Amino acid sequence: MIKKFESFDAQWIEIMETFDVYQLYELLIFKYGEIFTETKKLIDEYEGDYNSDHLYDDIEYELKKHKKWEDFLNNHRQYSIEKDEKDPFHWRNKKKEMDKLTSDWDNL
Repeated sequence: MIKKFESFDAQWIEIMETFDVYQLYELLIFKYGEIFTETKKLIDEYEGDYNSDHLYDDIEYELKKHKKWEDFLNNHRQYSIEKDEKDPFHWRNKKKEMDKLTSDWDNL
């Protein structure tokens, strides 16, 4: 049980080092929809200061409140890739489109 908590702590630290608060919020909205109302309100109040540490605590609280904590910790990398692939300006999206085009061309 303690190892599970240590693993979650390490994963959460990795997430905080990877995403600023606004990027993290956008990823959560992408994956779970508009359920993070408290986080949105706090981000709106602190516009321009997205890396405030207390906002990470609020996001953690809201993830746990909506019972998304374990899911997000275990799958945040995949969710980030999915989000990038949907963004028409991101290289992942362009690669995915090119792979599809190449596959379609090969099937002709």
